Amino acid sequence: MDPLADKILIASILICFVSLGLFPGLAAAIIVAREFIITSLRFLVLQNNGKVISASFLGKLKTLSQMMTIFSIFAIQSYLELFNFNENFLKLDMDSIYLFQNVLVWTSVLFSFLSGIMYIYSNKKYIIFNS
Repeated sequence: MDPLADKILIASILICFVSLGLFPGLAAAIIVAREFIITSLRFLVLQNNGKVISASFLGKLKTLSQMMTIFSIFAIQSYLELFNFNENFLKLDMDSIYLFQNVLVWTSVLFSFLSGIMYIYSNKKYIIFNS
């Protein structure tokens, strides 16, 4: 898939999750802001210098953690929607599941923030600061 389309898809899902109360707004804001900043940086470097900024290992971990987080939210909501009527079916400790989901959310935020800082730092020569 096109990298820009991936960013828009992730941002759209996170914004929908926030509106449904399934994802913290601050976490979504950090992730979406990082995506737009780094995508803009990539386009700027490509346009002005012809250099392609490739994905780093930390960037790939960020993507993996975001996908795991989104999948877990979809899975938990599907479980609750499908089996809520039968409480004896697959008794799960929902507090532990929500804790695991929150760990995934904030891990995604951490990887997003760190990889964003790394991209900016490693490409600072392409960013012009007017002071």
